Amino acid sequence: MLRTISVLLLAIIAATGWAETLDERIKATDLSNADQVFELGKWCAANNLPTKARQYYNQAVKLDKDHEGARNMLGQARVGDKWVSAKAAGVEAKPAAGPGGAAPADRRASGPGPTAAQIVWDLTLPKDPNPQATFINSYIERAATAGNDSREMDISVATMKMADHLPYAVPRLCAALLRPGFKDLYAGSSLVMELLKDGDQAKAKQLLPFLTKASEQVTDSEDLATFAFAAGLLKDKRVLPRLIELLESGDDEVKAAAADGVAGITLLPREQITADRAKQWWDLNHNISDQQTYQEQLNSRDPRVAVEAAKALYQYRDRAIVPVLIRLLRSDERLVCSEAIEVIRQITGSTWSYDPTGSPEQRKKRADELEKWWKEEQFRFRWIDEIKAESANAASPTAAADPATEWVRQLGSVAGNEAASAEGNLVGGSTKSVPALIAGMDNPNRLVRRKCHDLLVKITKQNLPFDPASSDADRAAQVAAWRKWAEEAKLMGAAEAEEAEPEAK
Repeated sequence: MLRTISVLLLAIIAATGWAETLDERIKATDLSNADQVFELGKWCAANNLPTKARQYYNQAVKLDKDHEGARNMLGQARVGDKWVSAKAAGVEAKPAAGPGGAAPADRRASGPGPTAAQIVWDLTLPKDPNPQATFINSYIERAATAGNDSREMDISVATMKMADHLPYAVPRLCAALLRPGFKDLYAGSSLVMELLKDGDQAKAKQLLPFLTKASEQVTDSEDLATFAFAAGLLKDKRVLPRLIELLESGDDEVKAAAADGVAGITLLPREQITADRAKQWWDLNHNISDQQTYQEQLNSRDPRVAVEAAKALYQYRDRAIVPVLIRLLRSDERLVCSEAIEVIRQITGSTWSYDPTGSPEQRKKRADELEKWWKEEQFRFRWIDEIKAESANAASPTAAADPATEWVRQLGSVAGNEAASAEGNLVGGSTKSVPALIAGMDNPNRLVRRKCHDLLVKITKQNLPFDPASSDADRAAQVAAWRKWAEEAKLMGAAEAEEAEPEAK
């Protein structure tokens, strides 16, 4: 009896929640937009409101008679240039896909996902460029015994991260993590975070299998917590079963960090993370691609999940994120609005004078302008980085031959971690990067000019005046002063020096 009452009570609460949420959903939907009305219908279907769902599918068809998703959900298929009953025509209606080809909302788990013990990691050690070089070994061993917040630990991680040492440090650290007696996760996890900060995701990812394996023999709470947080930043869902174990068995510090890691991988709101919720997500998503997972999450009724999915899908250049981002600009959650407009800035190169702190009317006005633009331009639209890549290919062969010149160009990139990676490469190139950085202070992009100056100061320890926002004439004089200093310091190559001071005729 108690169970029956509980079920009825939950049903009443759920029904009330759906009614309230439906009203909110309707308010957030442009009922003159076929795609948005269709998404509203799908939401109703997923929330046990089939009559409402059919109503909105029919409304979407009235707005767009060839809306394939709505027609499919109504059981119709195209035969020639007409839409007919799929059953009567003897054909199967296609399942309605979400944006970018996502699966229908009623996809179910194929079964329990593999446990942490069942995940097979590739533990082949990364190639060691010079096994005879032993300098870095002492820093790896020192980190294993140093206190996590000690100066020795900081020095060890910083030394491993240095451009000259990193190629050796990663394979040696991976080997150490496989040793039965090696129980330090803090240094490796800290190195992962440092590498990600510098945009070197490839090197950071090499450490994950070894850190995950080593975590099985580590009991120190701070080490496990640091590992859990770093693992979430790498967004490799194979580590999720191990994070679930830490959610279930760790102390409060470890559980909190594991929840952060799970949130980073699943995009679920941090405050909603539990071991059971993480297991449900893993069971549902363990055997599909990351892109498909993000595409499905793009339709989440939680705007925080939707905006995180849009951010993740940007790296796939999935056009389906644009209308979702525009819809999110109308959200009442300021953080969601801020993150949505930032992705739009990366896509379009403009913030469209959108202010996340503005009134609902002001935000709606800008969102409407964006929506009008997208309707007109979506089939002609091209990603900014594609255009830049074409421009780079059209550059002179001499410029393309210098990798530092290409890295300077990438400082203005909006593609993933390309800009951060370029910064790391330029710093790693040390004084060899100076000529390209000085040339970069003449770049049309103010952001690139500023970054070039900041990197010059960092590499050379000089701080000659430079204002990236000043007039062309003032900047020319400032760049000339930097070039003169570099020539006197013998940091300009022969070609650059000849170009700076043409031979008098």
